[in-house]
Amino acid sequence: MKILSRSLAILLLAGMVIAVGTSCNAWKNAKGSVGGTVYVNHRPEGFATVQLYQGDTYVKQERCSDTGHYMIRDIDPGDYTLVVLNARGVIYPGETLVQIGRKFEQVDIEIDIQAGGL
Repeated sequence: MKILSRSLAILLLAGMVIAVGTSCNAWKNAKGSVGGTVYVNHRPEGFATVQLYQGDTYVKQERCSDTGHYMIRDIDPGDYTLVVLNARGVIYPGETLVQIGRKFEQVDIEIDIQAGGL
């Protein structure tokens, strides 16, 4: 009986080690996401496009909803720049720097355009 108990304990421990190792690998490979609302002159900017760059390299983009909300998923951890284009494709001035980890990052973007701008 002691041999059976000892064998069972070893099997359970080995299973736990495998489960923890698999869980750690999943965490190492986890990706992050960024989302929020784009505001222009303190009002949500519907149908704008948020582009994601790492350095000078374009990564991906998402179009905002009619209420200015955006969400970009499946991003490798690192430092990125967010650039916003209006619905006509004109780039708004300014950039937003963001550090993406292995989770969701809430980033609201506020753009102030002076009268006569763009």
